[in-house]
Amino acid sequence: MKKLLISLAAALLLGACAAKEAADVSDPAAVYGAIAEAAELSDMFALTADDLLYMIGIEPEWYTASAAYMATEGTSPEEILIFRAADQASADQILEILQSRLQYKQDSAAQYLTENQGILKDGVVRADGLTVSLIVTKDMEAVLSIYP
Repeated sequence: MKKLLISLAAALLLGACAAKEAADVSDPAAVYGAIAEAAELSDMFALTADDLLYMIGIEPEWYTASAAYMATEGTSPEEILIFRAADQASADQILEILQSRLQYKQDSAAQYLTENQGILKDGVVRADGLTVSLIVTKDMEAVLSIYP
């Protein structure tokens, strides 16, 4: 009986670890959830479709799902923007905008708020098929451990 309980506990732990590592990249909310669970994030607030359009320039028809968050502290560069693009052309447009956004933030940190340079230097923009994301956080090591 004791061996059965130990085996069951080990199986549950291994299953939990595997689930944590295997975030479905086609589901932005699942990816954000895995990141939020693995990394120490600042207090974040969710961006609406209007925020994404007017603040970042991403049209609502370009994506079918999103998980978009920014740090509540105004001077923090932390943000996680994950989109499931409607098609490849939209994914390419989103990717270009996110790359430009990260570059702009990095360039700005070189002039202003220089304490953010380290965080922004480690920021990533990536495309996994139709899933496109920008991830800037103080805990990139944890993010990359579950979203390599």
